[in-house]
Amino acid sequence: MRLAAKLLWKEPTQLITRSLILPFLFLLLVTTPANSDTSIWEDVRARMTGATGYSVRCDYVGPEGEYFFNYVVHGAGTEILTEVLEGSTRGVGTRIYYNPRRDSENVTMQTHLFRLRRSLQARDIKDSPLYQPLFSHLLDQISQAEPSRVTTVEENRTVFLFGDTDSQHETLEVDGQGNPLALRRMNAGKQVNSLTFTRLEWGEQPIDWKE
Repeated sequence: MRLAAKLLWKEPTQLITRSLILPFLFLLLVTTPANSDTSIWEDVRARMTGATGYSVRCDYVGPEGEYFFNYVVHGAGTEILTEVLEGSTRGVGTRIYYNPRRDSENVTMQTHLFRLRRSLQARDIKDSPLYQPLFSHLLDQISQAEPSRVTTVEENRTVFLFGDTDSQHETLEVDGQGNPLALRRMNAGKQVNSLTFTRLEWGEQPIDWKE
């Protein structure tokens, strides 16, 4: 199982953890400069990188399979819980918890069979949203700080393009309130992988984790 998209970007190293992390890593992509509607983008970026906390369902589709997650973050990362949901290619039921006040060096992983700690420096954990807020992490991994094109589409949705449509690029789609809906990696006209966001709730949501 792979954690869909470091949530989108990394090859796993251990039976559970490697397959959990790759999809989380695979959606963080390569891009180019920006030049339009910067105020809209600044509002969206501020919303996605704020410290209000949120819960969201994330669905990854890509070469590594399909993965469905519940993800909860408190504040700027005071607690983070990632749960692999039914229907995922692998790792169903695995839960990963991070609380830096109790253990700033590791995440705790609970499967159906066992519980273990994994170092933040492990190859399949390092630079992942398992211990840093998902949206901030995704934006940090987009190499271009500003979109190269901003397009308004139906239903008051806005699409930000990062990169050159003739080569590898990504798009971020948001709704009329600036809430992220989907992040997609493209290669020319072909979708490589995607991460969609639903059931987004801002503010501190309960984290169900038994120590």
